[in-house]
Amino acid sequence: MSQLYDITLKKTIKKIPKRFLKILTGFEEGEFLDTNFPTVQNRIPDLLIKLPDISIFHLEFTSTNENNMAWRMHDYYSLVFQEYEIEIHQMLLYVGDEPLRMAGGIRHKKLI
Repeated sequence: MSQLYDITLKKTIKKIPKRFLKILTGFEEGEFLDTNFPTVQNRIPDLLIKLPDISIFHLEFTSTNENNMAWRMHDYYSLVFQEYEIEIHQMLLYVGDEPLRMAGGIRHKKLI
């Protein structure tokens, strides 16, 4: 039933007047983007340990400098939290031969 509401609301919102769009976004115009992201990902964290303080320690290993590793860790955090709904501590252990060049986190002005 909720999918019926989603379809109806999406069709309605796409026909909204410029004034309402300005109230929502601050802009009178915008381009509606495709919301279908077909993907198959099998995300398997390396190690998850439930600690005595009722938190989870996530340890991930990598031997290469991966440009998107911080975002991958973000994905793991989201998946683990949705499954267990308890505090998560993450650590990435780099075991590669090359000097470490990966970002130490995500710096994004709209991501808190």
